[in-house]
Amino acid sequence: MAKSMYQLFSATVHSRKEKVAAQIKVNGAWRDITWGEMERLANAVAGGLVKLGVAPKEMVAIMSNTRVEWVQADLGILGAGAATVPIYQSSIADDVQYILNDSGSVMVFVEDDAQLKKMREIRAQVPKIRRVIAFTGTPQSDWELSFEQFLKDGEEFFKD
Repeated sequence: MAKSMYQLFSATVHSRKEKVAAQIKVNGAWRDITWGEMERLANAVAGGLVKLGVAPKEMVAIMSNTRVEWVQADLGILGAGAATVPIYQSSIADDVQYILNDSGSVMVFVEDDAQLKKMREIRAQVPKIRRVIAFTGTPQSDWELSFEQFLKDGEEFFKD
């Protein structure tokens, strides 16, 4: 019997690796994501977080609408031994600042340029945030990282 959400996820992957876990719309067409692919992406998130110095029991926030990357980030956070701090994407910058500081979050995943802008506004007030990872959007500094690059770095972490 699974003792954690990540163990439950791993058991599901083991029994359903080639089955469809989710579907996303890409260029107007639905694309299947298998449980095996979800595991690969969740592991890449976990590797990326560890590579960036996230330690077990640290807090990592996600500020985004519901989307498959939210799930991948959440599973990767759990896989790294950290804890997820969900933040409504509609939260104003002052509330985001409070939640990040109160939770002790060290990193935050954001959905898009609007959320990146919000994080830039409060950067000086959230000193524990080491990096901001954007599912979409255009990172503009070394404090910000695209989800695509983050996943590549996470996959490389496990190859080393």
